[in-house]
Amino acid sequence: KEAMQPIYYEIDGKTIAFVGASRAEKYKMTPQATENSPGILRCYDTELFLEVIKEANANADFVIANVHWGTEYSYDLEQVQLTTGKAYLDAGDAEKAICRYKSSLDLDASVFETNYNLGVAYITIKSYSEAINILKNAIKINPEIPDTYYSLAVAQENIGFNIINGVEEVKIKCTIGDDDDSDEISSNKEKKTTELSTEDKKEITELFMLAIDNYNHYLMLSPTAPDKDKVAERVEDLNKELIKYSPRRYPTKTED
Repeated sequence: KEAMQPIYYEIDGKTIAFVGASRAEKYKMTPQATENSPGILRCYDTELFLEVIKEANANADFVIANVHWGTEYSYDLEQVQLTTGKAYLDAGDAEKAICRYKSSLDLDASVFETNYNLGVAYITIKSYSEAINILKNAIKINPEIPDTYYSLAVAQENIGFNIINGVEEVKIKCTIGDDDDSDEISSNKEKKTTELSTEDKKEITELFMLAIDNYNHYLMLSPTAPDKDKVAERVEDLNKELIKYSPRRYPTKTED
């Protein structure tokens, strides 16, 4: 229980929780803590650490999750860090995380991880336009990370479907100061259904084509990805959608 226990601090009227786990060891393993023996909280399997993050999030204003991971003496980001990092973010408070990431970018906009994680956080709250802008920055910094292209494709196709379904974009406003630390978020609201204009169809077509390109780029960079078949199916589905909204570019057979 002690290995899973968040540490809480009260600072200027705010409760800050610190949680930690490890998945860095490959050869000499520190024991996992049990009821009868000391050790650490491992997160090779993320289930226990996700529980800790959720507990801390329910009892604190801010949660700092510290993970001991990566390859020693290497600055290369591992794929598992991006994948599990998103899971940890989802277990916490995405809106507050966005405000913190934005503050970090104000200090240094050149860090890939900050840009990528901010983009994923925007996708979590369905603020897809913001996600696209940030993820494009992440790709400029490091164009070799497959998941960035996947996340960018998710944002692009979702904007396309929002236009089709008449759903407004989510907006978030961060207000951070000495006496105020808040975030305001408006939920997706469905607008009145109207017929799509020619410009709408053009924008949908462009978004779906970009999403297809980025899904394919993800598959090119990660040919053995466990979700490669699912992503290939998504590309096929989007190509079918293109036929609906760009009939001139993707002609269908007509009866004589």
